[in-house]
Parts: sequence; C-alpha cells; structure tokens
Amino acid sequence: MRLEGQLDQSSIAILNPAIAPLYPARPRIALNLIIALVLGSFLGVGAALAVELFDRRVRSREDLEVAGDTILLATIPRLLTA
Repeated sequence: MRLEGQLDQSSIAILNPAIAPLYPARPRIALNLIIALVLGSFLGVGAALAVELFDRRVRSREDLEVAGDTILLATIPRLLTA
C-alpha cells in the first residue's frame, strides 16, 4: 500500500477526447409546442363533448320524447320581450 501511494504514474489514460455537441439534443421546443397544441386541442374538444354528453337538462320537447316514454301534457310558450 505504501509503495503504490508513492508512485508518480497513474493507471488512467484518455482514450478519446470529448467533443462538445453542435446543437442541444433536448428540449425540442418547437416539437413540444406543436405536440402540446394538438393534444391540448383534442383534450379540450373531448372534454367539451363529454360535458355536453353527460348534461341531462331538458331544453326542448324533443329532449323529453327521447328521454323516455313520457306523455307531454302541455308546453309553455316562449315569451317575446322587446
């Protein structure tokens, strides 16, 4: 152990020097923005459609007819306000 500590030579050698890359590998900002816009649009449209699909409000006479076998007794006319 003492003899190895006194040696001036090391057993380390540089095989190939490191070369800095010309351009960064990541992050790819343009590609990430395009993917975010496309996926965000699809998810936004999908969420809006899902909200509308699960919205069970009755807005017209046809909605009642589609909802089930119910008999419509009367309708309230729409009042026009000027």
